[in-house]
Amino acid sequence: MTDFGLTKHGFRPKRYSDIISEMESRARELFGNDINLSESSPLGMLVRLNAWDEALVWQRLEEVYLSGFVSTAEGITLDRKCQDIGISRQLSRNAYGKVLFSGTNRTQVFQGFNVQTATGIVFRTIEAGEIINGSVLLDVEAIEPGITGNVGAGLINKVVSSLSGLTSVSNPEATLGGRDTETDAQLRDRYIRSVAKPGGASNAAIEAALLNIDGVVDAIVRQNETMELDAITGIPAKSIAPIVFGGDAADITSTLFGVKPAGIQCWGDITHTIPDSHGNDHYIGFTRPETVEINVTIGLTVDPLVFPVDGTQTVKTIIETYISGFGLGDDVIYTRLVAQIHKTIGIIDIPVLNVNNGITNISIPKTAVAIPGDIEVTVL
Repeated sequence: MTDFGLTKHGFRPKRYSDIISEMESRARELFGNDINLSESSPLGMLVRLNAWDEALVWQRLEEVYLSGFVSTAEGITLDRKCQDIGISRQLSRNAYGKVLFSGTNRTQVFQGFNVQTATGIVFRTIEAGEIINGSVLLDVEAIEPGITGNVGAGLINKVVSSLSGLTSVSNPEATLGGRDTETDAQLRDRYIRSVAKPGGASNAAIEAALLNIDGVVDAIVRQNETMELDAITGIPAKSIAPIVFGGDAADITSTLFGVKPAGIQCWGDITHTIPDSHGNDHYIGFTRPETVEINVTIGLTVDPLVFPVDGTQTVKTIIETYISGFGLGDDVIYTRLVAQIHKTIGIIDIPVLNVNNGITNISIPKTAVAIPGDIEVTVL
């Protein structure tokens, strides 16, 4: 059995040092043991040149071998492996929400009107409206896709271009649904959670189906197997209660109708009516997760010669982006925020770091998700 290549223990590539040893051994067999194979000799340099090229070939062979497994495949190869169980990489999506426009009655707010946060995250209206009784509530979406569009309530408070009759704008609730393109690590994690997708109507199979919906960031399925109302969760008897973060409500309820067990109620705060093949209506429900705003106050000591001119804004954006990437039940770990802050060059110390007015971790229930709130960054 060879020591290299495909073995019963997996693929073992030849390394640069292995190849040099083999080539030097063969050279001594051909030219004698007293042949000069030092790094500065002509033959020694030729051996090392050839060994380097051969080591690269072995490296590529190892990559081909590893591409056959989800745990080690990368990029488009990982995408193709995931197609084996019917899932694909989720692309970036724009965050969405509602903004309250206040001002003079009969002021027209046109579709495509831009508003923004203090940090410059721009949203546009996706419908037109008219201010009546002092205000109008309109749907908006982020201009740029990605998790940076998930902002807390009240943070969309500026207009990009002035509009006569408009006095103020504000989002009464956090914007949601924004996501970056899935990384390889995230896709692998979803693959693991999706292997139960063909597994009938189990909770794991339902979650797998929900996770495959475009725009869904995370999902869990709770259930009540008893014949009585669950007094703690409020789930009716013999029911499932999906909690879905992100995604279109119509897509979610349609998917649930297709995968839920027959005769089991699909319960939640958001309900859609879906007819079956015989024209009978079924009420399919699910619930959006509660949102926990994370307010962070940061005070920095910095090296003014290295710290960027827009360093405070950079730190603020980093923290907003980091928190926006949380899924259901992801706790906010205090020390990880410290690590995120130190990604900006020129920071000497962080004398002040308060998270929701404390200096401890923030525990997030499995039915909730953390979102960025008010992020304040100052140089002390």
